[in-house]
Amino acid sequence: MLTPLIRFAIISCFLMFCQSATTQENAAAVASNSAPFHSSLNDSVAEQKIDALLHKMTLEEKVGQLVQYSAGQPTGPGTGRTDYNDMIQKGEIGALFNITNARDSNTFQRIAVEKSRLRIPIVFGLDVIHGFRTEL
Repeated sequence: MLTPLIRFAIISCFLMFCQSATTQENAAAVASNSAPFHSSLNDSVAEQKIDALLHKMTLEEKVGQLVQYSAGQPTGPGTGRTDYNDMIQKGEIGALFNITNARDSNTFQRIAVEKSRLRIPIVFGLDVIHGFRTEL
C-alpha cells in the first residue's frame, strides 16, 4: 500500500512525462480551432497508465522518484556522490538540481529515458535564491 505522498509524487512525475504529448495535442487543437482544451489531470486513460506504471515499479523505484540530488553546485552539504549515471539507470533518482549545461542535462536525461527499466524522465531544477543568477 502506497502512502498518499508517494502516490502523489509518482503521479506528478508521470503527468509531467505525459505533458509533452498533451501540450502538442493542445497546440494543434488551438491552431485548428477544432477541439477544446483537454486537461490530463482528470483523464481516465492517464489514470489507467499511472496505475499500470505503479504496479510495474519496485519499492526502490518508487522511493527513487522521491530522491533529488544537487549534481552541480552544492546546495547545502555536498553529497560527495559521483555515481549519478548508475543511480539514474537503476531508477534511484527522480530529480537533479543545479545542472547548468545542456550537455550534462542531455546525458542524464538520455540515461533515464533510454537505459532505465521504466524510462521515466528526470526532473531538473536550479536552486536560485531570491533571483540570484537567473540567467545561465
